[in-house]
Amino acid sequence: MKFPSLTLFLACLTIFLLVNGYQSKTNSEIFQDKLEKLRASYKNSPQMSAGRAISSSLLMQQKLEELNEAEIEEKLPNVAPFPCLNTKCHENALCKNLPFYAECECVYGFAGDGRNHCDECGITNFENKANDVGQRAIPYSWPATALISYTYRALVKVESNRILINDAGICGGVLLNRRHILTSANCLKRKFKFYDYASDTVVKAM
Repeated sequence: MKFPSLTLFLACLTIFLLVNGYQSKTNSEIFQDKLEKLRASYKNSPQMSAGRAISSSLLMQQKLEELNEAEIEEKLPNVAPFPCLNTKCHENALCKNLPFYAECECVYGFAGDGRNHCDECGITNFENKANDVGQRAIPYSWPATALISYTYRALVKVESNRILINDAGICGGVLLNRRHILTSANCLKRKFKFYDYASDTVVKAM
């Protein structure tokens, strides 16, 4: 039985190592490569480059150091720990990485859903502190106020005559968002009444 020559054996070994060269890396080196890929994908994200991601690069690095090799392997395809990478927030909003989803929150001085709009009025996420000692409230912490002007018209019948009546006034409210105003119930009238001096009666109009 003849054995292959040493030259042929070395040639085969060289080809094998070239084809399977990735196996020459240790587990630690493979893990480090994956770590760098994940870090680079987060660093180059639109949210990070625009300064819109709340999680800082230091926090990012700290979380990466806590991941083991199995977790890196599982989370690399879609970068699951950082959903802000795949979330587009409004230009006046910040993105918060939460477990399994991202949350867009309007920045100081703006209110809205954080994704489609962030207006300069309305209820914000900031705590509205105020007391009776004369302490100033934090700007933008209280919702903006609104002046509501209303006019009601109705054609009513008094005895045999029809009379066009008007009722107008103003009241206040606060802006909850771009579509809703909170106001007093007496500002929204479904019916009103007036006094008819000719007949000395009170007439109600619906």
